Amino acid sequence: MKLNCKNCERDYSSSQKNRKYCSRECYFDFIVKTHQRRCINCDKLFTGVKKQVYCSIACRSEHNRVKIECSACGREFSVKKHELKKRTPRYCSKKCYQKSETITTNCSHCSKKIMRLKCRIKSDKVFCDTKCKNEWQRENFIGKSNPKWRGGWEKYYGVDWDKQKNLTRKRDDYSCKICGVTENEKAHDVHHVHPFRKFGFENYKIANDLSNLVTLCSKCHSSVEGKNEMLLL
Repeated sequence: MKLNCKNCERDYSSSQKNRKYCSRECYFDFIVKTHQRRCINCDKLFTGVKKQVYCSIACRSEHNRVKIECSACGREFSVKKHELKKRTPRYCSKKCYQKSETITTNCSHCSKKIMRLKCRIKSDKVFCDTKCKNEWQRENFIGKSNPKWRGGWEKYYGVDWDKQKNLTRKRDDYSCKICGVTENEKAHDVHHVHPFRKFGFENYKIANDLSNLVTLCSKCHSSVEGKNEMLLL
């Protein structure tokens, strides 16, 4: 039976009616031709699967990146396109970033010259270490200058304070209302739920009412006072 090759269009003889190619070479040659496509990055012809649009992984990576000039050294570097939606890179490396974004300033306490990244300076006060920072705070964060200032505390809570304090400890079975520890040799503290300063000395009887007092051990008392919150029971 005479047939016509689908690839080279040459006539050939075969006993198989459904045969389309004169040889195996023509078959593979036709497959290659039908799967040839052009790379959208380098414009080179290549053989690949139906949905393949790049000739290689390198071309795919290059097509999905853009080139940017480093603000520090002027060298070109590439970044992925999707990264530009989040931020605009300016430096090619961490070294260039630190070199460009580092400034020289003076410690606010000892006046020593120090180098800091711009992003790390969040106020007009900069310190060379924790020791300098703590010393500066001890000198300047006093009384009303302290951001945690809440009006101070009264040394004297009125003539009925000792009586009300003892009644509160007795009511609470001489136990801390937070951790439950019982008094031993040292008496527990008595804490004002609503601070005494909110009532003023003229209203000391209301401030020292048993409903506004609670027994706490020294550890729990310090914790409650340090949180700058009222203890609500």
